[in-house]
Amino acid sequence: MLTVVSPYFPPQVGGSAILLANLLNSYHGAMHAITGYSEDQKIDPAFGVPCPTSYLPLVRHMPRLYARMRRRLPMLLCQSIKIPIRRTIENLGTKAVMGTLPHAVYIVAAFLAARELRLPFYAHMHDLWIENTTPGTPLAQFAGSWEPVILKDATRVLCMTEAMQEHYKKKYGIHSYLLPHTIAERDLVRIGVANQTTML
Repeated sequence: MLTVVSPYFPPQVGGSAILLANLLNSYHGAMHAITGYSEDQKIDPAFGVPCPTSYLPLVRHMPRLYARMRRRLPMLLCQSIKIPIRRTIENLGTKAVMGTLPHAVYIVAAFLAARELRLPFYAHMHDLWIENTTPGTPLAQFAGSWEPVILKDATRVLCMTEAMQEHYKKKYGIHSYLLPHTIAERDLVRIGVANQTTML
């Protein structure tokens, strides 16, 4: 059983959700997703989920509180969502955990839960981490504390581009794995950005 922890997941429509859904549709083993809810992304009932899904109560029922905590108190939020993430991982009989960016609290919470349960952890880097935060903010400090820990300790680091691979190799001396870019033209039409350049 592979358990995937991600802030965005179908039927929410967005680049991250589409990319992850397309990737998981090519995986033929048992899997389960743990996700939240974003007020910024619309729901498309036709966008089917690739696997059974659990929702985090705090994120799903109090999205505005979640958003404020994520910006101002990311470590406190991380610890609070780690508890249900770990419980779900344990109850599912999970054999490996994959945590995804963006929204660093998810990948850190998933990493901590996997480490406590002594499970393999795969870091899915949809984009750069520290470089996409604003210097001096709580999120930047959170990223600075956890990026080196997770990328050095992860069982595998999964990158989207060769440039990202080279960046993390120079930064941390790690070997990462390149994943195919799974967002097709039809998917860009779905989220309204067809014929625009997508930077990952």
